[in-house]
Order: sequence, then C-alpha cells, then structure tokens
Amino acid sequence: NQQRRTPTITMKISASLLLMHLLASFDPSSAIKCGTAISKDCVGDNDIRYDSDVGYDLKDHAPVLKAYEGLYKATNMVYAPDGSLFPFLPSGDELFAIPYTEFINVTISGSRYYQHNYGVFHNFDSSRPGGVLLVDVYYVATFEKDGTAQGLGAVPGLVQSDGTDIDPSILEGRKLTPLNERAWYSSYAVDSSTAVNQETWLCFDDDCTTFASSLENWEILPNGTNVQIGFLRYSGSKIESKDEWLAQLEQALDDANVPEDRLTASDVETGECATGSCPTEEQWQMNDPYFQESPYQEPDGSLKTGFIVGITIAGFVVFVSIAALIHRMGLARQERRIRTAVARAVASTMGKRRRAESLTPADLQKHFDSMDGDGDGHVTKAEVKAFLESSPVAELEDKDFEVLFATLDLNHDDMIDFTEFCAFFSIIRDDYDKAILQKSILQFRPSYIPSKSFSKSQVTKEPIVEEEEEEGEKNNGGDGAEA
Repeated sequence: NQQRRTPTITMKISASLLLMHLLASFDPSSAIKCGTAISKDCVGDNDIRYDSDVGYDLKDHAPVLKAYEGLYKATNMVYAPDGSLFPFLPSGDELFAIPYTEFINVTISGSRYYQHNYGVFHNFDSSRPGGVLLVDVYYVATFEKDGTAQGLGAVPGLVQSDGTDIDPSILEGRKLTPLNERAWYSSYAVDSSTAVNQETWLCFDDDCTTFASSLENWEILPNGTNVQIGFLRYSGSKIESKDEWLAQLEQALDDANVPEDRLTASDVETGECATGSCPTEEQWQMNDPYFQESPYQEPDGSLKTGFIVGITIAGFVVFVSIAALIHRMGLARQERRIRTAVARAVASTMGKRRRAESLTPADLQKHFDSMDGDGDGHVTKAEVKAFLESSPVAELEDKDFEVLFATLDLNHDDMIDFTEFCAFFSIIRDDYDKAILQKSILQFRPSYIPSKSFSKSQVTKEPIVEEEEEEGEKNNGGDGAEA
C-alpha cells in the first residue's frame, strides 16, 4: 500500500510545485493587454485619444467642418475701431474699394484642411484696373481627435494693378477649434510681438448653405497696451456647382476690370493651392498626426483587483496545501520511527516471545517497574531516555524523543505513571507484535547459517517493511518454514 501511495503523493507534490512555480513567475506588472476578462478596461474605451482604432480625420470629429466644406461667394466689409466703414484699402499707389467680393474654396481631406480665398477688388478710381487678393490657409488635425486643427501656415498675396506681387509670408500658430455643430473659432498671431487676430465662423443651418464671419485685429504696443486696429465682417452662401462658382468668379473679375494677366477663372482650380505657395508633403508630414507618434499611448493593461486577490489566495492555498501535505508526511514518518523504536525496546526486555494480546496487566507493570529506577511509581524523562539508550535495538533522535515523551505525558506533569504507559502501549501494540516477530526470526538460526550472517549491527537497523511483507506472505498461504 505504501508503494502504491508514494507515486500518487509524488505527483500531487509535483503538480502543486509546478503551480507554485507558475504563480511565482507570474508578474502582474508585466505588459498585458487591457480590456480582457482578467484586466481592467482600456483607457481608449472612454477616451478616444488613446484609441488607436480612431483616426484623425477632421470631418469625423467636427460636423461643422464637414458642413462647411465647399465653394462660397461672400461680401467683405472692413471697419475702423470706431465702427466706421473703411471706404478703400491702400496698396502701393492704388486704392481698392471696399466692400469687396471674395470667393472661397474649402477642401478637407482626412487630417488636412485647405482654404483658398480669392478677393476681387474694384479700384477706387474706376478708370484704373482692379486687383486681386489671394490668401491660402492650411490646417492639420491635432492628436486631440476632437476636430481641433493647428495652422500649418497662411500665405497672403496681393496682386496689384501695376503687376507687382507682394512676397508671401507664412502665418504660424493659427488654431481652429470647433465650438459646436454650427460654429468654430480660430486665433493666431500675425507677428507675436505686434498683432493678434481672432475669427469666428457661424453656419446658419446644418448644411452651412449660408454663413457669417467676424475677424478682429489687435495690436500690442511696446508699453503692453492692446489696441484694436480694425475688424472685418463678411457673409456669404454656398455654391453647389463648381462651374457656377467659376462662372461667378469670372464675372466678378470682369466687373472689377482685373487684367487677364493678373488672374482669370481658367487659372483658378478647386484644388489645394491658390497662390502657388503650397506646403510640401514633407511639411505636411512634420505636423500630420498620421505621421507622428501620439503622446496619448494606451498604457500597459493592469489586472483587475479581484483577479490579483484570486491569484494571491490561490497561491496561498497551494502553498498551505503543500506545506500541510509535507508536514503530514513528516509527522507520519516521525510517528513510525517513534513507535518502532519504543516497540523494539519493550520487546527486547520481554523474557518471552508473547504477542500483545497475551500480555497481562502484571506483565506491563513489571516492564514499567523496570523503567522506574527509584521505584516511586513514576518514570521521569531521564529514566525513559536511559531505558531507550540501554536497548540495543532502539535508536531515537533527540527531537523524536521529545515528541515521544510529550505523547506519553498526558497530564503534562513531566512524569509518566503506569496508566499513561498502558495508554501508549495500546497505541503501539501492533508495532510491538512486529518487533516480537523480528526477535523470533533473529533467534531462530539453523546450524548451517553462520552466526555472523545475522550480526546485530546488520539486522536491527533494517526497516520493518521486510517483516510486513513476510507476514503478508504467511497470511496469503506462503511457506512458513521458508519464512
């Protein structure tokens, strides 16, 4: 039975140790995927900035921009700080009349925003040719994924009546922010040390078929005072047909007497660039979030608190189970050592080979008295130890002896009386019978077997297992004489 149990116990320990190894090697802080059954929800589930499956397309995040995309014709008014209308716009030697007409082309492609403005001016002197103000404005989406776009740059170019073009300058730092489904706001510094502009757009319906806009210009004086230098108001409507939009632009150029070498409708395309100063692809990619690493990276997943607690409890349970199993196995082996040692010691002092069931109280009293050196009716720890050490067949380590004495001393008075001795003997009676059987086998020695073959040092230290097997053979009908 012991041989059959050993592989089972070994497998239990091996499986438990393997599980303990796996639990010990499991690191909750290591990188795991979020949003699983054992990990916490992903940050991106509640914040799209962290969701890599959500792109940066402006029209997906800002309905007002989606509605505003298209072709427009607007009337622009320029006002002085006191609210009076400017009658003209000086440009070199020319004075261009105000209000003026502006044709707007807005294209949004993914994360990129293009706006081209064609301002057509009448000359204040009707006998002189008119002029054209071209403005390109470029935005690119941000990592916020809320429709906000940062200005890539603006390129203004005034085509004067004498044919001289103003050098384009890039306006950096402009930012477009959707306010709701019908309005957006932007601000930028023309020169960070001198002027700041802010602009608000408003669509009057969901499709933005009509709109109004307000642009304010402020100057920052050297003493830090802010002074408004003017503001613009313009409003317009969407033109659904490209051909119609080009036709109206051509008509406006003719009415303003703009020379054909300055601009014609055939020169205008509804593409990405009006002034000819377009951003390069490299410039786009330096700012386009599709080509840059987002600062909003989904952090490594973390385990749910319940799972961590479960793992901890499971590890503790496995550890305790293994410890308890090993402890039980250790106690069982210790118990067998103690019982065997005491049984052999008692059997060695018995004059006759009598089994436990044939012993009388007088026999046990006689044996108890042999341990009671001073005859006071009690056996001390020293007397028990002396008895075991005097036995040639009982070997017991100090730690086992302490367990033995604690087992014998039922009332914990550091002495063993006859009742306590009998109680312990009833526990080891089977071990005593086995010791008696071993003693009989050692004493039975045929004449043809040399006595040295059964020397005491060889036989007395052998485990009891062989005796169990021999006794088993007898019970199964084995040859008694051979045994």
